[in-house]
Amino acid sequence: MKKTLISLLFALGLPLVAVAGGMGGPGGPEGDQNFKQHHAEKIAAMAKELGLTTEQQSKVDAIFEQQHTKFQAIHEETKTRLQAVLTPEQLKKFDNMHPPRHMMPPPPKPE
Repeated sequence: MKKTLISLLFALGLPLVAVAGGMGGPGGPEGDQNFKQHHAEKIAAMAKELGLTTEQQSKVDAIFEQQHTKFQAIHEETKTRLQAVLTPEQLKKFDNMHPPRHMMPPPPKPE
């Protein structure tokens, strides 16, 4: 159970790290749709694995929504700060190093 829970939490947290780290960002409707789909799957998996009540699901949902908003703000701030430091050529290379999340393969599913 402990191993499954750790695997589940890792799988759920990894995409958030990708959003924060990828300077291409999820941007646009496709990235937003991917987040919403992943978010719904994440809540459903947690509800099943942890036996969450409807009230708990609602609270967990709100927590993840807030976390997503914070990551978006961090992403935008980082992008702005990098634009002030890097040349346009360096920014282009940097963006190529960090593809948008919707172009990244999904994380492995927990076993």
